[in-house]
Amino acid sequence: MIHLGRQAAPQGSLADIVFQRVGRQIADGELSPGDSVNDNAIAAAMGVSRTPVREALQRLERIGMIVLAPSRYTRVTSLADDEVAGWREFIGQQLSVLSRTASIRLADAAREDAARRVDEMATCVSDPDRYARAAVDLYGHLALQSLNDVHRALVEETSFALIRALRAWVVEPHVARRVEGALQHLGAALRAGDGDVAERSARAAYLIE
Repeated sequence: MIHLGRQAAPQGSLADIVFQRVGRQIADGELSPGDSVNDNAIAAAMGVSRTPVREALQRLERIGMIVLAPSRYTRVTSLADDEVAGWREFIGQQLSVLSRTASIRLADAAREDAARRVDEMATCVSDPDRYARAAVDLYGHLALQSLNDVHRALVEETSFALIRALRAWVVEPHVARRVEGALQHLGAALRAGDGDVAERSARAAYLIE
């Protein structure tokens, strides 16, 4: 059951607003796998027509968060292990590129800011909720700093799917130690402005060989 109060609307098109609201509910676990998503109920709750709702739901389907069966049902999807692994690889690849760019291009203060976010990630690898949010926060921060519209668009479109997938990533204790070590190397590389080490460390933090 969707609960969408008439909160103050964020900036963006109506479809963006619906996408943000429903995507956040799925990422936060307010909507669970198998839950029904009713476009009429969303439209009524938010005071919009069904057109932006359908557009938002199509976007959520493209990133695997819901499944649409026209005239039959719309449901929140479950995440298979291979899908979790796919999203883990995706963010690792994105962060490796962005970390390298940040190390080379950013001023000292900006690199220190990014490194502090990496430090935060390293402290919560074994806490799925905190880690997922810290990781996506770093991803969004580096994409914004890159001044690259393509990276920023990717963040906007994939953040909720990434949070959900990283929350579902089961990190065994021995793996957590590897991830923590890789993140510590990443933070040090950002501070030193070493793009090669930053890129390798970001990949290692997401178990990409």
